Amino acid sequence: TAQALGSMAFEGGDIIRNRIEKYNIDCDYRPGGIFAAFNKTQMGHLQGQKALWESLGHQGLEMLDGEAIHKEIATDAYVGGLLDKTGAHVHPLNLLLGEVRA
Repeated sequence: TAQALGSMAFEGGDIIRNRIEKYNIDCDYRPGGIFAAFNKTQMGHLQGQKALWESLGHQGLEMLDGEAIHKEIATDAYVGGLLDKTGAHVHPLNLLLGEVRA
């Protein structure tokens, strides 16, 4: 089903987070991720993306207006964005090296 495929698509993030914690991998892990929009058209695309991901079972998504995104990233360059609370940023090479050592 679409829900099962959706959960598989987002499972990778959980696997990476678990490995980072289990093996104490120093890879500059920072939880969360923002997809930023410069204009209303891009905001519309992000709203569509949010709806699609939620239909596939992905939770932890929040639309941000201009004020809310400014609080997150301290710039007025964007009209808004989509916060993915389950996303993350890592240093990919350090993640790889940590996984190899583990």
